[in-house]
Amino acid sequence: MSVRAENHEVSRSEWRMVREVFVADTDEEAYDKTVNGMMGRMTREYWLPLLGAFEFNEFIKADPAHADEDLSPEYQAEHNWIIGSVDTVVEKIEKMYADVGGFGHLLLFGFDYADQPEDWRRSMELLGTEVKPRLAHLTGE
Repeated sequence: MSVRAENHEVSRSEWRMVREVFVADTDEEAYDKTVNGMMGRMTREYWLPLLGAFEFNEFIKADPAHADEDLSPEYQAEHNWIIGSVDTVVEKIEKMYADVGGFGHLLLFGFDYADQPEDWRRSMELLGTEVKPRLAHLTGE
């Protein structure tokens, strides 16, 4: 599928999405290692205060009626992050792909897991060996 803008044809296969992604053996493990790990810390200490300072909280709310005070790493894990087991991450990426009309590349928002490198390595391993092959049909075309 392509989009036409100002006499220029743009293919969705060239579009890139940037998202927070973490894959673990179970949904519960992924939740714990993100909310209580560096993803949660960065969100709590940097990202949420930054968005609030620029009055951008509305862009991360699943429902506009949700209060700014409800925005937290737990909220992000439930509504915005692509975290979970292989099956859950595949489902979330396929849903996002359908919701936006397709894209060609998924870029990962990286986090400093220097104190838990094995967790990040395991996530990358599962992403490359289990998730990616199941999403090969999502080409942006």
